[in-house]
Amino acid sequence: MDVLKLGWPQWAVIASLYLITVRALRYRRRDKVTRRFPTREAMATMTVEDAYEIQRDLNEVEFPYFFTQALFFGFFKTYGIPTISDLLMKTGQLSKPENASKRTADTGAVLSETNSHPQGERRIQGLARMNYMHGLYRKSGKILDDDMLYTLSLLVTEPIKWVERIEWRPLTDAEMCALGVYWKDTGDAMDISFEKLMPYMKGKPNDGLTWTQAIMAWSEDYERENMVPMQSNKELGRHTLDILLRGTPEWMLGAVNHIASSIMDTRLRRALMIEDPPQYYFTFLGGFLNIRRFMLRYLALPRPGWMRMRFTTDDQNPDPETGKYHALHWNDYPWYVKPTFWNRWGPGAILTRLTGGVVPGDPQYIPGGYLASELGPEKMRGKGDAEMEKNRAELRERTRRRIATGGCPMPFH
Repeated sequence: MDVLKLGWPQWAVIASLYLITVRALRYRRRDKVTRRFPTREAMATMTVEDAYEIQRDLNEVEFPYFFTQALFFGFFKTYGIPTISDLLMKTGQLSKPENASKRTADTGAVLSETNSHPQGERRIQGLARMNYMHGLYRKSGKILDDDMLYTLSLLVTEPIKWVERIEWRPLTDAEMCALGVYWKDTGDAMDISFEKLMPYMKGKPNDGLTWTQAIMAWSEDYERENMVPMQSNKELGRHTLDILLRGTPEWMLGAVNHIASSIMDTRLRRALMIEDPPQYYFTFLGGFLNIRRFMLRYLALPRPGWMRMRFTTDDQNPDPETGKYHALHWNDYPWYVKPTFWNRWGPGAILTRLTGGVVPGDPQYIPGGYLASELGPEKMRGKGDAEMEKNRAELRERTRRRIATGGCPMPFH
């Protein structure tokens, strides 16, 4: 081929043009958001719809793997809080492997539903189901208000921390403002009080960035005081890691466990009563992430919009037989995944079979899909219809009022 006959000057020109193209395209999404919200005054006008679109791009195309992993790690981090881990152990939702797997899948499904478009019915359905499940424990005092606020805070703080630590660039102020606007609106819909954040916001601009910075500071203070060692923490952490590492060859388990623990911060390892891994695991992980960061930043073209990482089937594609939605990915057990030929016999499925994993198709894992109203522990299945319908009506009215007043969940303080 003629291309193979090119000399090094021509190859140097081609390589230079490619690197220039990468640089020109790599930051386009970031710069588009910054141009739209360049100042604190502009950020104060950001609507929930604006925030949703910004967060959606961060999750699905800018950082499609680690942004989502950070959200799930946030839930894992709550196991380091004794008041949370003790309740979960008593309910049995995570004390048994089969229950833990189902709860993890339901958490992902509810999170996907509540992360739907802020004017959409799926978000309302997801919020109503989540409010019903939490409401039973909040009314009895088993879920504390501070624990609700802390759990919400992790959905803001962990993506910011993970992106800064792991990804090819940190989030901008405008992007952090978007997280604040979106999750503040979600917290309001969940009837979470933000009174504890007021001291952290005093005298600062009235926008989503101030709220984000406040909840990050509050969350750090809360962890410092409440994330302490407890046997229930240890048991939940171990159950969850066992699920995540299911299918790992036995000869690799020790190393993979050390890698998993090296991702955690020291405070969380202490609370879960996990020993520190050898120092060379931190060195290895840091080196790997630095290489990945360099390659993405300078050598890789950005992910195009048509390659968005989607996590559930969208509104236009419910299951034609059941009318329900399917999960598109799974880690351990294929809950709610449609048993297509590809999912059962594709390359990934064959690898799963070879490593002793489970592929979609078993009725136990509900291959027909899910509706938000069905998610949760088995004992709650089919319950709460009246309560959820009342809450859905309230959420629809709340959405209508928010849109009528400009779409922004102001004031922040």
